[in-house]
Amino acid sequence: MPLLSPEQIERLDFKINYRTLNELVDHHLLNAMVEAERPESVVKTVMAEYIKDIRLSGNVPSMFFESVFEELEDIVIEIVRKRTYGFLTIGAYKTRAGR
Repeated sequence: MPLLSPEQIERLDFKINYRTLNELVDHHLLNAMVEAERPESVVKTVMAEYIKDIRLSGNVPSMFFESVFEELEDIVIEIVRKRTYGFLTIGAYKTRAGR
């Protein structure tokens, strides 16, 4: 199945809620149990939670879901990297955040 271009994804009745994604990333970074892990380890957890909401909303047809998933994954990785720039572990990030 061919992947959708960003323009085609925009035409879907679906908008990525960046506020929710940022809140999920913050929540999972600050509540991670294994502080020695790299910050990118929370990407799968954030994705699973957000994808569940997308599926329940019904706004993304199943034939386009893979393309939306890949685009979303890139966005989550970028958010995590920007939020944790300069920190090698989740523990180091938490220390800076005061937790």
